[in-house]
Amino acid sequence: MRVLFSLLLVLVLVTMLSAATPQAGETLRVKVGTNVKAAKSGLNIEFVELLDDSRCPKGATCIWAGEGKIKLSISKPGRKGQSFELVTTEGNNTVSYAGYELRLIELTPQPAVNVRIDRTKYAATFVIGKPGKS
Repeated sequence: MRVLFSLLLVLVLVTMLSAATPQAGETLRVKVGTNVKAAKSGLNIEFVELLDDSRCPKGATCIWAGEGKIKLSISKPGRKGQSFELVTTEGNNTVSYAGYELRLIELTPQPAVNVRIDRTKYAATFVIGKPGKS
């Protein structure tokens, strides 16, 4: 019975998360300190800096999963650019700009026990799309 309940809970969560995901999107990977132009939306995305990374390291047992926090700048020709802070946890990983939604879906590398990560090696992966479009 527990297994059935767990599977049902996972199905409900996946359905909720997919409903919040921008549709008809494109995926874009941006390295820290670089600017990339999204082909479909025309948005310029700059991964300005890594603000914090408290994610649970691989090989560790943690009470909380932690989160990565980044600063990014989004602009589009003819519009004023804007700065945002996003985190890797649900609820604070999506921003809206110029009629598009940008959602942080991955921050790499993942911390590991006893491994120091060079802050210049981080990359963020985003999905960009129009809300509610398929």
